[in-house]
Amino acid sequence: MTQSQIRILLVDKYEIVLHGLAKHIATHEDMLVVGEATDGDDAIALCGKTNPDVVVVDLNPPGMDSVELTRSITTLYPKIRVIVMTLFIDEKKRKVVLDAGGFCYLLKGNPIGELLSSIRYSNLTKPKSIDL
Repeated sequence: MTQSQIRILLVDKYEIVLHGLAKHIATHEDMLVVGEATDGDDAIALCGKTNPDVVVVDLNPPGMDSVELTRSITTLYPKIRVIVMTLFIDEKKRKVVLDAGGFCYLLKGNPIGELLSSIRYSNLTKPKSIDL
């Protein structure tokens, strides 16, 4: 690990998604996956233990929805950026996620480069949300 690496926590109900994202992210020297969680409670606990810069969250993690999880993370850890990923665009949910402090709302069907760019961009900016 280097000082300039972006620390990432991944949250998804499916282990195959977690491991696939982690394996791909590991090929980028400027990023480091510091934890993986399959539900919201574990994600919040891991934020305190692993000190991530960015949390990538599935829209519907078990235990709590992404809005509640996003709000909890950004309240407890204001420097952490939350990127929410989903299979389908839901305009109402997108707005609520961004209003809850989410940094970005991405489709899982987008190219992986968009997620990587969002992670990098989130690490350079002050807390605010973007919509990709």
